[in-house]
Amino acid sequence: MKVYFNGSCNICNAEISHYKKKTCNINYVDISKNKDELKITYKDEGKGISKENLPEIFEPFFTTKSVGEGTGLGLALSYEIIQQHSGDLTVESEEGQGATFTLTLPLTELNNNHRTKEEV
Repeated sequence: MKVYFNGSCNICNAEISHYKKKTCNINYVDISKNKDELKITYKDEGKGISKENLPEIFEPFFTTKSVGEGTGLGLALSYEIIQQHSGDLTVESEEGQGATFTLTLPLTELNNNHRTKEEV
C-alpha cells in the first residue's frame, strides 16, 4: 500500500509542478489477479518521462525536481520494497503522453506473509 501511495504522490507532484494545477488526476487504475500474481496498473496524463530519464527513475537520489523539493528516494524505495517481496515495478512512458506504472506481486509471497491473529 505504501508503494502504491508513493507512486500516486509522485504522479500528483509531477502534474502539479508541470501544469501548475491545484489538484491532480490519476485517470486509470486497474487491479487484477490470477492464481499466481496481483497486478496494479495506474496511469496519469502528465508530461511523461523522457527517454533519457526512464533508465534512472528507480535509482536512489535521482530526481527531476528542483533542489530542496525532493530527495529522489521515493521510487527507489518503492522499487526495493517490491523486489524484496519477489515482485516487480515497471514504467512505460513517452514524453507528452503521461506515464503508466505497473506493480506486480506474486500471490504465493503475499500468502506466505499473511499471519493469523494468533501469530500476531
